Amino acid sequence: MKKGIIASSFFFAMYLFPALVSAHAFGQQYTLPLPFQFYAFGASCALIVSFVFLSLYSTPEKNPGSIISVRKTYVIRKWNAIEFILRTIGVFGLIATLAAAFVGPEDFTLNPAPELFWVILLLGFTYLSVFVDGLWPMVSPFETLARIFLAKNKEPLLRYPEWLGYIPATGIYFFLIWFELLSYGAGAEPSAVGEFLLGYALFSIIGAGLFGIEEWFAHGDFFTVFFGLIGLFAPVKIERGLMHLQPPAERLVLEQAGRMGLLIFVLFMLSSTAFDGLEETQIWWNTLYHSALQMQIYPIERILILLASPFIFFGLYAFAIWLMRLFTRTRLLFTTLAIRFAFSLVPIAIAYNFAHYFTLLVTGAQAIYQMASDPFSKGWDLFGTVHYQVNALLIDAKYVWYAQFASILLGHIIATYVAHRIALKVFPTRAQIIAGQLPMLLLMVFYTVFGLWILSQGYQTGA
Repeated sequence: MKKGIIASSFFFAMYLFPALVSAHAFGQQYTLPLPFQFYAFGASCALIVSFVFLSLYSTPEKNPGSIISVRKTYVIRKWNAIEFILRTIGVFGLIATLAAAFVGPEDFTLNPAPELFWVILLLGFTYLSVFVDGLWPMVSPFETLARIFLAKNKEPLLRYPEWLGYIPATGIYFFLIWFELLSYGAGAEPSAVGEFLLGYALFSIIGAGLFGIEEWFAHGDFFTVFFGLIGLFAPVKIERGLMHLQPPAERLVLEQAGRMGLLIFVLFMLSSTAFDGLEETQIWWNTLYHSALQMQIYPIERILILLASPFIFFGLYAFAIWLMRLFTRTRLLFTTLAIRFAFSLVPIAIAYNFAHYFTLLVTGAQAIYQMASDPFSKGWDLFGTVHYQVNALLIDAKYVWYAQFASILLGHIIATYVAHRIALKVFPTRAQIIAGQLPMLLLMVFYTVFGLWILSQGYQTGA
């Protein structure tokens, strides 16, 4: 299915979820000017230098439990009207996508529905959320429909069980990854996309009716949880008619995951993207597809590996947290530390997502521009763009690699900074702060080298 989606360049993706390795470079052949080892060594050195620099500023904070300090707050005028417009846009976007999915052609190269879902929604809104948080709850057509249908039923039928946590959102996340990568092309079929959206709208209304709108969309809705996590990085937060401005990544330091379930969700953000890139490498095929038996069980192997992927990443993260406790000799529980440092992984998830999928946003946006003039293949040319040709070579592969390398490196440097800031709040002495960050530095170096290695597999090796 991945090949089908990439051929169509996708509609919204999550995160966040597309891509043949060749698609990362727009399908162009490109030879790295230096051997991969040089890039890995340089990135690792940059992280180590960042750690050393941050270590110079390791004075524990006196008020570790202080709430978020918003730098500036502005009142948004005519907020009710703006919220109405945003909700209208969300519902109209859902209706338009459904109309294209069920009325338009089944050929995904002519039907904008897959592009609207995978590229515009999942990728476009992901990158928007990096800069502005709080828009999705207003734009979400699922929440808007739930509020419309449940307007007279304000009291939930059941109390949201604590044990359920983020399991519904994580389950939908897994389904979306399966739908995009493992369903053998179903994710590129317009009708399948439409059926998912209709089913998800019904699922959301039922969930909100059972447990309450606020509680359900805070924990059970994949889109709200996913975009909300990405939005913790944003310097702008929109909330209840107010616009808060603060330094980027500030809320990653000051807010906490609260539950292990949210940590697993964050780790799946990393592992699902890594899975997408890893299964297109030669090592993957040599390992899992080299015998007649493995060819038969290959679909099952892929599903099992995808299911296991967040727990593999959790194992690495847990080992770093265990070393942190060992080095610092803190009395804090393992789960307390694991949850407290969970949001330091969000910049890495953003970097992985951008490095793997930003080229799909470029080609997907072009495809939408072309198909907008004739969404139902009726021979129309509403906006004069029906003859536009998608330019898959719009960005040279050389610059794609540089952008990927820079995003991976920058994401991990920011993650190192966030982890350091959290350590200033958690540990009472300078020695503990520095010692506790050594395992996190090793983890960041590994994630950096691993992420770059996956991306480099789509290029020829430099001499």
